[in-house]
Amino acid sequence: MNVNRLTISKIIKQKEKWLAILSSNNIKTFYHKEVKYLQIEEALGLWIENANANNLMISKMIIKEKALFFCITI
Repeated sequence: MNVNRLTISKIIKQKEKWLAILSSNNIKTFYHKEVKYLQIEEALGLWIENANANNLMISKMIIKEKALFFCITI
């Protein structure tokens, strides 16, 4: 992986800013939301794993269409 030297330089110059963000109490906490339709979630998860294993391109729209397909067929 190649990283532009300018990018590294900018990050180092803004070191204090990034350290302040990490140490602040403003870090958002994420909560686990229960799955409403477990079978659809599982089917979609398996489909995504399979698509990734086969190096397929996955977009947000494709995931939505596949979820709708699983809603209709399950």
